[in-house]
Amino acid sequence: MKDIYYKLHSLLKSAKGKPLSYNELYNSVSEDEKPRQNRGKKSRRVKAVDTNNKNRDLINDILIKLQELDLVKLEKEKIIPLHPFILEGRISINRAGNAFLQIRNGKEVFIWQENKADARHRDTATAELISFRRGRFEAKIREILRPFTDKYFARLMNDDDRKPKKSKKNKTSAPRGYVIIQLVDLPDSPLGAIAADNAPENADMFLTVSPAQSSVKVRHEKFGYIQVPLYEVLSVYSGNELGADLDRIALKFSLPYEHNKDIIPAKKALKNLETSGLKDSNRHDLRKLYTITIDGDDAKDFDDAISLQKTPTGYVMYVHIADVTHYVERGSKLEQEAIARGNSYYLTTKVIPMLPRILSEEFCSLKPETKRLAFTAELHYDQNYEITKTDFYKSVIYIDKRFTYSLAEKALEKDETLREMWNLARNLLKIRLKKHRVDLNLPEVSAVLDKKKNFTGIARKTRLNSHRLIEEFMLSANEAVAEFAEKNSIPMPHRNHEKIPEKNLDRLNLFLHLYGKSFRFQSTAADQIDIILKKMQNDENETIFHYLLLRCFSPAYYSTESLGHWGLAFRHYTHFTSPIRRIADLAVHRQLAAFLNKEKYPYSVLELEDICLSASKQERLAMEAERSMMRLLSVRMLQGRKGEVFEGWISGISPAGLFVTLHEPMVEGMIPAIHLSRKGELNPIDDFRVVIPSHSITVSLGMPVQIQLTDPSWEKMQLQFDLISVKKWSKKK
Repeated sequence: MKDIYYKLHSLLKSAKGKPLSYNELYNSVSEDEKPRQNRGKKSRRVKAVDTNNKNRDLINDILIKLQELDLVKLEKEKIIPLHPFILEGRISINRAGNAFLQIRNGKEVFIWQENKADARHRDTATAELISFRRGRFEAKIREILRPFTDKYFARLMNDDDRKPKKSKKNKTSAPRGYVIIQLVDLPDSPLGAIAADNAPENADMFLTVSPAQSSVKVRHEKFGYIQVPLYEVLSVYSGNELGADLDRIALKFSLPYEHNKDIIPAKKALKNLETSGLKDSNRHDLRKLYTITIDGDDAKDFDDAISLQKTPTGYVMYVHIADVTHYVERGSKLEQEAIARGNSYYLTTKVIPMLPRILSEEFCSLKPETKRLAFTAELHYDQNYEITKTDFYKSVIYIDKRFTYSLAEKALEKDETLREMWNLARNLLKIRLKKHRVDLNLPEVSAVLDKKKNFTGIARKTRLNSHRLIEEFMLSANEAVAEFAEKNSIPMPHRNHEKIPEKNLDRLNLFLHLYGKSFRFQSTAADQIDIILKKMQNDENETIFHYLLLRCFSPAYYSTESLGHWGLAFRHYTHFTSPIRRIADLAVHRQLAAFLNKEKYPYSVLELEDICLSASKQERLAMEAERSMMRLLSVRMLQGRKGEVFEGWISGISPAGLFVTLHEPMVEGMIPAIHLSRKGELNPIDDFRVVIPSHSITVSLGMPVQIQLTDPSWEKMQLQFDLISVKKWSKKK
């Protein structure tokens, strides 16, 4: 039976797209079992009918799975081979060194370590199916199409590996002239080698390395002699430089740095474009309208500005968004680069912008006391704070004043315009909360920089009313554009957020049961979430409950289909307000402008779908990169405090250990399982509880703990702790 796959493989591959009938395939592939001896008795042949039935079941199983991989098409009476068993996708490698190839439709095939060639985690490659065992396909890498990156961070191995030393068998740790290194930030931590002449003195230093074309055979205590790639050293860091953190994150996630010079527009050309826009009679001239921006202290790319007029019947809100499409030509190399980047990346002391800085920080940025080209959303509200009219148009604005959030907060009651803006925003928020908008109260942190932009620590972010003001204005504009697009069937990227999957209902109710609550979820509908959130207010477990809810949420994503935003309680929602830093917003601007001008849409639905997929993927990448940067900064902040005792709480449970969050500073770390169990692994009772063998206790999520910092590990991007004690708390109903 093991040969059936190979026969099927050969037959379908040789068919080259020619349809095959099921009977033709069954007859060609099926095999009779060979005679076999049975304890001295006469040999006997397994009944052909039984064998054929088994063969057909296996063949059908393989065909169905081939169809899932888009390699064959199954019809009622025939099978159509589509591709000769070759797949293209992204490589994902686990800690053991085995890999999975994930193709476009989300399906994946398994690849053993010895069959992955030189593929690295997240490379794009082609693979050929080579076997079918235990209900799954196994494959072998054929070609690496696009390396995820050609640069890696690495560390030197220990001193014994660095200096060639003869063993009893006259073998050395590495051939003379080479030193063993280990690539970090990859799941399997693969080994490599560098020229000994380029090795720094300190074995704990990190190297930025680029793969060379050759490889070298080195000796490693665990594996014996192995063939590893040879790398070239590009630069060396001491491990104490903030620049090393930035470079490491950029390398780990293959983030782009500065734009290539050939796609950066010339200043003179941009100035001419600006002048033509300012003279365009089709633009609404709003320069006399009092207009302000409210942004963070360090912001340079100002996407949005706002204005407000009070009328006898209510308000007119103006949300002005930078008109990026006026400067970025459709189909240009600049736009292609923006699509590839997807968004800007904010890494504390450095911003990697989606658009060149001459656009993101100069010509498109809505800087104070400047005339700027904008795309304006004009929203009319009645006295009940309901929208009565919307209008969208290209405009020319003048930014009268720039507020930071802290300055705006102080001026909310003193500045008449800001006071009216806050009054409108506050009432819009009240209405939205009544519609069961999910408003989680989760603490946030941010890096603290001094005047010279040096990192000094991590502090809690205070959510001000000025933050809410801008948030409500932007939400209003985004919702209004989405409603208008849906009403007029304008194809564009929508921002969708689906409700919590029903499968999480039992998990949420188990939490309420374990933590002594008498109430339960009846469903995952928004009104039910709202009811439970109100009942959990001021409860000592409120924070961990909010974290649990967040982890149960479905991720938001972009799509050409409008499915609404469950968390915000919007029937339709899109992103219109940040085209400087998000490609989805730029695409929305183009499509909306084309409709208003009665022109052909610049993007087909298929092109928009590609933009949505890319934007969603790059957004997730940006979030991972920003979280990793905060972990590195946490390590840097506590680097000199090894041995200190901290107060915190258990924020996560896994077989690998306990995640803990400190009260002050509010950073996250881990108590490795090896510190808690001789087995080096924990066995959680459920999502919320685990037995700790070293302390003979059962701990739960949210429990207060006292912990000692044992290893602020820059290499692992993690703060590691020892558990000292666990404090119990009363379960309030």
